[in-house]
Amino acid sequence: MADLKADAQPDFDHTENFDAEVIKEAIAEGDEKAPEVDVAADYAAAQQMSGGVVDAETAEQLVQPQFEVERPEDVVTGAEPTSQSADYLEMAKDIHPTPGGSGNVTDDLVQKAIAKGQPGN
Repeated sequence: MADLKADAQPDFDHTENFDAEVIKEAIAEGDEKAPEVDVAADYAAAQQMSGGVVDAETAEQLVQPQFEVERPEDVVTGAEPTSQSADYLEMAKDIHPTPGGSGNVTDDLVQKAIAKGQPGN
């Protein structure tokens, strides 16, 4: 049993990031261009920022990415609000359809339920 516990523990030293692997393969195949890093420019920008007070415009230019950043698209989800009870009944049927119509609820069954709910029963 102790062997099963040891096997279930993840080995964090050897885990790989799937996205990084995909990007690395795309660069190796030539599908994607490898990013260029200018360490000297980054260092100079860091020195300028740490030197004292920087105005907002200069700070924006210093931290602005020099590559295109993808923005996620807005996705509209959900249903339009409505006060029609038939709409809610249709949604309920989609979620949990009842075979054979509305079920087996009868007046007799309701009376039994009410009687069981009374104190002393």
